[in-house]
Amino acid sequence: MNPGQRLRLFGVVRFGTASGSVKAFAEAISMKPSNLQKYLCGDREPGASVLSRVANLGCNVHWLVTGDGEMYAASRAGEEVKRRVSAGLVHDPGVASSVQYPSIEENDETITGEIERVRGLLAAAKPAERGVLLEQLARLLETKVDMLQQENMLHRGEIVAFEKILSKLKVH
Repeated sequence: MNPGQRLRLFGVVRFGTASGSVKAFAEAISMKPSNLQKYLCGDREPGASVLSRVANLGCNVHWLVTGDGEMYAASRAGEEVKRRVSAGLVHDPGVASSVQYPSIEENDETITGEIERVRGLLAAAKPAERGVLLEQLARLLETKVDMLQQENMLHRGEIVAFEKILSKLKVH
């Protein structure tokens, strides 16, 4: 993973995978979403000012730049993000409720895309990054299974396939 991918991963973990996560992340670091997107795509490398603002959100800057160590900073903000992720709450600590996904019509492609993206990140992840990615993938798969069951959009065989993947993840 490069720094842009790690920044994206931190943003997803910190702000969730709902469509507003880039906007919320950009607002939290006092940046326009279009400028943040340049960092997330790897078009630009974050400078000291951006790194400082991201660190204030709980990101370990050494991990962000090099990929070594833990994602979370050894700070109050870092511990709070880590605690919320462990508890299954992926949202801004200033917001009282966890991220809610939009309806299946709006979000089926997003969830499927996020599952594939996180699986790709997992394939290239260092051991220290795998736990967070597995948690994120498990939540996405649970959401996908719930969506499929609620809307009865796909055949039972496809639901079973997602449940098998999810059960394998829970074993790890």
